[in-house]
Amino acid sequence: MKSIKYLVVFALAVVFSISSCTKDNSIIDVTDTKPVEPKNTSSNPLVSRGVTGEDGVDLGCFTVKFPFQLSVNGDNVSISSEDDFTGVFDNLNPSDSVFVDFVYPLEITYNDSGDVETINDGEALGNAFAKCVPDSGWATEFPAFLINESNSCFSLNYPVKLIDGDSVEYTAADENAFVDLIANHEFLAFVFPVSLTNIKTQETVEVSNATMLFELLMSCDPIITSDTTVNPGYFGAQIACYSVGFPVNYTDQNGEVSVANNLDELMEAFLSGKFVDYSFPLTLVAVDSTTLVVSNEEELGHAVEECGDFAPGVDTELLVVYLLSTTANCFEIVYPVTITSDGGATTSVLADEDAFVEEIYNDISSEIVYPFTLLDVASNENKVFNNSDELFGYLSQCQQ
Repeated sequence: MKSIKYLVVFALAVVFSISSCTKDNSIIDVTDTKPVEPKNTSSNPLVSRGVTGEDGVDLGCFTVKFPFQLSVNGDNVSISSEDDFTGVFDNLNPSDSVFVDFVYPLEITYNDSGDVETINDGEALGNAFAKCVPDSGWATEFPAFLINESNSCFSLNYPVKLIDGDSVEYTAADENAFVDLIANHEFLAFVFPVSLTNIKTQETVEVSNATMLFELLMSCDPIITSDTTVNPGYFGAQIACYSVGFPVNYTDQNGEVSVANNLDELMEAFLSGKFVDYSFPLTLVAVDSTTLVVSNEEELGHAVEECGDFAPGVDTELLVVYLLSTTANCFEIVYPVTITSDGGATTSVLADEDAFVEEIYNDISSEIVYPFTLLDVASNENKVFNNSDELFGYLSQCQQ
């Protein structure tokens, strides 16, 4: 029995290789936007990006712990508590020109490991912040973070295109511009394709979608087995033919059991290196929404065997469409549905939902024959799709 990390499928939803499509068939539209350069600011934007608490200012994956100093218009101000920190901003006149930054050198403490690092200037602080794996946005995008030799076996090649939640596109000409963009925006995602360089071989890799990017980044971690596979979709984290039920327990790099309450937290755990393996008991959700709790690897092995010849791949159209039909509540499948299997050698007609589900279990690689029809619940009208781009463009918009 191999490690239970095998056959893990992550849903990176709308990054389903359609980011270059028009707005009618993509969740984001990059064709009507123009590149925007990072905004210059006299203050360090990270000063206001953190969440203050009893211990200090939390900036995502690390904390600037009390006490520290802020430079406010050239004057050093000692900060020993949350009240001291908020008091600095309460006393500022928003109409005045204000410069606020941390005083360096500055110590930061990484939240997971407890390791302390000395930061010598604002540029180093920005780099540390940009390397934090985002803990939100994974259900719809591949959130952007800095990838270089300090945290990966790959490095980003520039220019890199990013997009925010309002579909505004940005271009980072180099690493400094990338860091500035991350620091100045609450959320940014990669726009594919993305170019990476393998640091060891110096080979350039053109990454066309979220699946490929995730797999490349995970390949750097010797803890994760090579038979872990990642595919775009709409159904969360997947083991063989089951969805992983949340909250889910996992063993972290310290040997302790941690909890991921949703896909965002699980993705952050994977890509930040915290995740080592799932921890039992583990809840699995079948295609028909029934749940199964497995208590050990032997029980999980039996459950996976029940999936038969399930072999997850990028073209799992039937599974994506069916699971969305049971969760998105914005469309219904119009039967009969024509599909092909055996590499197109066999054509079948699925008369109803039971036949549809049975086909998913029997051959997950079966493909929809277009045109394909869905009933749009909001308008109570049938929508006919002539290809997968049209279908997944609709599904991306429908589930929002």
